Amino acid sequence: MKHIVAVGSQNKKTISGHGGRLRKFYFYTIENNRITKKEYVETPREEVLHEVFHNMGPDAHHPIFDADIFLAAQIGQGAIARLAQKNVRAYITPQTDPDTAIKELIEGTLQVVDMSKQNHGGCGHDHSHDHGGCGHDHSHDHEHNHSH
Repeated sequence: MKHIVAVGSQNKKTISGHGGRLRKFYFYTIENNRITKKEYVETPREEVLHEVFHNMGPDAHHPIFDADIFLAAQIGQGAIARLAQKNVRAYITPQTDPDTAIKELIEGTLQVVDMSKQNHGGCGHDHSHDHGGCGHDHSHDHEHNHSH
């Protein structure tokens, strides 16, 4: 099965934060658990996701809309919801290296926060995570010992 994963990376070295404001992305094509293509794409300043979602109308296109998964260091709930409408699952990951993140995603070991499953109860923080794996949901429940 073929999957396209977009990874926000402003500096070509690390996974960048605030997904809605990013202009530079790696696009990885994964087939049969192998990377078959890696491409770096830079969008114009006026075509960051935030602008596409808020100012360009419902038919506007962004390269991320061609991906199955989008990884960033940070992304807001609104952008996650709008990406989901385009069939793109957005995840926040603490992993900083794009190539390592893709390797871990393929292996099913990437630590991510699936904000589309955010729990609004409890202490108000999202403690869920799953282990990716190219579009297959491997989320699970277990204890977290966090001090608040």
